[in-house]
Amino acid sequence: MKNFFLIPAVCIFLFGCTVTAEFPQSYIEFGLWPQSLKAENVKITEEQKKINGFSAFKGSDNNFYIKVESAESYSDKCKFQDGTGIENGKEYYFRLEPIKWRILSGSGTEKALLFSEKIITGGIKFYKLKDSEREFIPGTGYLYKPREIDGNKIHPNNYEFSEVRAFLNGLNGESYGVSDFSEKGFFDIAFSEEEKKSILTSKIDNSVNSTTDYTGTCKKAYGYASNDTEDKIFLLSEYEITNPSYGFKNYDESDVFRKKTVTDYAKASGAFAWMSDDEFYNLGIYYLRSPYLAKANYCIQDVNQYGDAKRTHEIIYPPTPSVCPAMFINMK
Repeated sequence: MKNFFLIPAVCIFLFGCTVTAEFPQSYIEFGLWPQSLKAENVKITEEQKKINGFSAFKGSDNNFYIKVESAESYSDKCKFQDGTGIENGKEYYFRLEPIKWRILSGSGTEKALLFSEKIITGGIKFYKLKDSEREFIPGTGYLYKPREIDGNKIHPNNYEFSEVRAFLNGLNGESYGVSDFSEKGFFDIAFSEEEKKSILTSKIDNSVNSTTDYTGTCKKAYGYASNDTEDKIFLLSEYEITNPSYGFKNYDESDVFRKKTVTDYAKASGAFAWMSDDEFYNLGIYYLRSPYLAKANYCIQDVNQYGDAKRTHEIIYPPTPSVCPAMFINMK
């Protein structure tokens, strides 16, 4: 993997990866994902190579690229990092690059918590709501009929049976109304077989206590919290994204470590990116796994371009939040 150097930085090498310390935070490069748009002067050659789970094309610059056959940006105002506008329906190539993760806890231990430094992709729904599931409840407004799974009512903001969880872990979600990501989820294609051995299967707390902020100020999402899950890759919860031991500020404060830039690839796949020429340029909105307590059963919590975690998102309305994954790995 390429080394990532920032000043001041202390570099450590663990199982072939570079760890950098940018005080007071530490980072690691681990896995590969398409990120930057191919430069105009780079030509795609006929050579193809299987890299992790990707079928990659070699460029004239000796880097490898992933082809997106038909871009679908969030807005016609959306631009790539080089300033060029995104043409929906157009074919683009994006360079495979190491994924940069911030180490939230346990650096160098057998259980280190990592959080992606960038929004990696758009276009993944929390749950694809259908008009046929919509009904008007007097005194409440419009709700969506819950799915019934194993005799239980499952609301659209349920993380256990969500589209995004199936994508992250390569699950077949067809039995509960979402897509089949078998062998094509994030875990399947972003990491080498050796790297996968270091990624831990962890019990993920989806209890009602995980749906409030660290101080307990926000309302808990009673009635919407899902069962705990056993996952390799996951989204952070409202409790975790406001935990000061991970370096985060209070939920209602703007936090530089919660702010996430949007890759070119993510923008071409539908991720929202703030395009105004100000301090929030190219920052995005990303999902948390926590439902939000509201009359509507399709509300989840997210982090916005301002870096606060006080926001709720109704998943039937754009912009759809994007994906910023987390995981535990063994760094020993």
